[in-house]
Amino acid sequence: MISEDLDLVIIAGCQRSGTTLTGNLLGANPQAFLIDEPDGLYSWFDAWATGKENLPEHHSQVIRKAALKYSDHRRQFSRFKDIESLTIVLKAPNLTYRHKQLAGMIPRPVIIYPVRDSRDTVASMLKLSHINMIGNQIRHLRSQPDVAEHFKDALLILCDPSVAKITKLAIIWKIKTGLAYKYMDAGLDPLIFKYENLVADPEKITGRMTAHCRLEFDRSQLAYHKVLIGFGPGNTSRERKIDKTSLGKWRNDLTAGEVEEVLKVSGVLMSDLGYDF
Repeated sequence: MISEDLDLVIIAGCQRSGTTLTGNLLGANPQAFLIDEPDGLYSWFDAWATGKENLPEHHSQVIRKAALKYSDHRRQFSRFKDIESLTIVLKAPNLTYRHKQLAGMIPRPVIIYPVRDSRDTVASMLKLSHINMIGNQIRHLRSQPDVAEHFKDALLILCDPSVAKITKLAIIWKIKTGLAYKYMDAGLDPLIFKYENLVADPEKITGRMTAHCRLEFDRSQLAYHKVLIGFGPGNTSRERKIDKTSLGKWRNDLTAGEVEEVLKVSGVLMSDLGYDF
């Protein structure tokens, strides 16, 4: 059984908003262990949260898979005992809908919440042709009755086949990015920062989020590409250094009409978050 004293960090927010990069930067800390979605994160979290009896083997399967992303001694981890003294980082944007559940956990997890310009986020989501982004988000929304009721009008639009995909993706950005305020209302004290600021000054923002996780900053975090190997969620290379090449790509990837539609849905929240467009 997992200890009740577990140090747990949840990276929430909208997909394609810097959650993978954030996970890499935190997971490279020597006192952390990163578990990603493809590692079986959600079934592991559900099993733990519901207290199922098959936890020990379930833990081992997830830990063995998660360990393969490391090039250091963590690659040899295979049991929960190997990581119980570390901070466990869950790169889990689809736990974003569960703010009430997370607020009820003892101890409460630390919440890290990157946000990103809706235009770049939607343009990036459009490229994920191998993922049923809209269908997945409908399913996760429906799994949380209180959240589904709150967003019932948006859910109707997401389920409407006559509505353009670009509009639905902008709605997903608005829901998942805007839920940061629900985390604040629930007393979870999320650290909210812009992806754009993270890539512009990675040492400063990484230092802030490391401190928020009650960890000591280690320079190896900025060299995560030497600690982590292979590909992460969204087919993102873990060995790619931080760069700014993804900023503003919407200018080439979206038409003027698509940009207008995205901003029609997301413009108010973008302004609230301090984006100047």
